[in-house]
Amino acid sequence: MVRQSLAVDDKAERDSHTTGQEATAQGPRPDTSRSGIMRSMEWLSVAVALLALIAAVWAMVELRRMKRTAQHRDAVSQQEGRRRQANEVMAWMSAELGKPSDRSSVIEVHNRSGAPIYDLVVISSDLVYRDQRRVRVDNPRLTVRIFPPGHLIYGLDPEHAWDLGRRPDEYERLRPVTMSPDRRVTAFEFTDASGTRWRRYEDGVLEEVAPEPDE
Repeated sequence: MVRQSLAVDDKAERDSHTTGQEATAQGPRPDTSRSGIMRSMEWLSVAVALLALIAAVWAMVELRRMKRTAQHRDAVSQQEGRRRQANEVMAWMSAELGKPSDRSSVIEVHNRSGAPIYDLVVISSDLVYRDQRRVRVDNPRLTVRIFPPGHLIYGLDPEHAWDLGRRPDEYERLRPVTMSPDRRVTAFEFTDASGTRWRRYEDGVLEEVAPEPDE
C-alpha cells in the first residue's frame, strides 16, 4: 500500500512538473481583443486623414473657382463702366416732312449722358435723283469737334455740307427713316469723356476703337 501511494505521488509530481513546463513553453496568451481595437483605430486614423485631404482639395478647388468668378465679375463691371457713356450716344437719319425727298434728310444726334463727347464723325448714305432716277450716294461725313449733352439735328447745307445743327423744336415735322436700306446712318465714331474711342455700326454693335500706333 505504501509503495502504491508513493508511486501515485511520484506520478502526480511528474505530471505537475510536465504541465508547468508546457505552460512555461507556451508563454502568455496574446490579447486578441486589444489587438483588434488597435487595428480599428489605425484604420480610423487613415480614414480621417483621407477625409481631411479630400476636404482640403475641395476647399482649394472651390476657392479658385470663387476667385475666377470674382475676377470675371470685376472685369464685366469694369467693361460696363467703360461703356456706360458710349451706350448713351445715338445717331440716326430722319426725314423732314414737307420737303422734296432729295433735300429732306437730316441726321439726329442725341447725347443722353451727362458729359460731352469729342471728335464725332457720322457716316451716312442717302437717295438722290439723277437723270430722273433715284441713286444711292454717300453723304459727306458729319464731323463735330465737341458735342455737349443734348439733342441736335443736322441738315445738308449746299455750302458747308452740313449746317451747324438745330434743336428738335426748331423743326416742324420729322420722321425717323426706318424702312429704307439706302437712307441711313451706317456708322459713327466719337471719343468719350475718359478718352476712349468708340464706333457704333448700323446694326447697333458698339466696339472700342484701338488707338493709332503713334498715339
